[in-house]
Amino acid sequence: MEKIDFTTPEDLQHHFIKLDGRNIHVAVCGSGKPIILVHGWPEFWMAWLPLANQLKQKYTVLMPDLYGFGRSDKPKAISEGLGPKFHANDLGDLITYFGFECVVTITHDVGAWVIQDLMLSNPSKVFAGIFFNCPNSSIGTRWLTDGHINKIWYQSLIQLDWSVNLIGYNEDTCSIFLEAMTKEICYQKHAFDAVFDSWVKNFMAPNALAGSFSWYKSINKMRLASIEENLSPQGIKQTNTKLIEAPCFSYWGQHDPILKSEWRHTLSQHFRDIEIRLANNAGHYVHIETPVSSFKMISTFLENIKY
Repeated sequence: MEKIDFTTPEDLQHHFIKLDGRNIHVAVCGSGKPIILVHGWPEFWMAWLPLANQLKQKYTVLMPDLYGFGRSDKPKAISEGLGPKFHANDLGDLITYFGFECVVTITHDVGAWVIQDLMLSNPSKVFAGIFFNCPNSSIGTRWLTDGHINKIWYQSLIQLDWSVNLIGYNEDTCSIFLEAMTKEICYQKHAFDAVFDSWVKNFMAPNALAGSFSWYKSINKMRLASIEENLSPQGIKQTNTKLIEAPCFSYWGQHDPILKSEWRHTLSQHFRDIEIRLANNAGHYVHIETPVSSFKMISTFLENIKY
């Protein structure tokens, strides 16, 4: 069992940057070359603390809240148009705002979609990418087969306007939902124990559910297209996708019930140079469940690319 340290670093600073009239929150600690950590769903900047407390000894660690999440501004209702390209544009602007020519990115879940877009649209901004459990368009019909559609029920539910009132009816209803979305998909069931109340408080804040649910509303057409284009008698197609050229590393939780570890082979259809390892003692939240081994893997990769 690895130590999971959610301690707030003494040098942590909170920045609020105006982007197109929206306040985007970025938590920053440490010093050295920059690493930007981009959260998944349902997460926000605090999800990175177990890893940031180790990385900060050598790097400047930036933990943004994507628009709609955490302490960043949020839409007032579940909205479309807040998909990977929207957030990738924000991250590119944040990199420029902080004065960095390029950065290393570490991502999970939602963040992985966003950084793939940034690495393709603005490759000079990202020196290298590190991905925990990495969704991609080549997963295709695998989202549906072998009963897996039952595992992703929430991705449809939270696109419905009334889901905000249902899940956010009170702290108890929000807690039930978030427990299903955190503890239940961890292999290390205790991983969120120290901060679960903070998760509930975060998502019970005004517009926090609508803001985060907007991600799934915004990517729904893309998600359905990736499934439908593979619904053919020939089965899953091997599409010609523009490859990401920067060196990359993926540390995938072996026991993830949502992003199944056997899907990791699809990454070769999106990355020209990627090393993939299995996190044998983790589920969906590798960076929280196994932060010590994650840090070791990341450190080795960064040493190898001389960053």
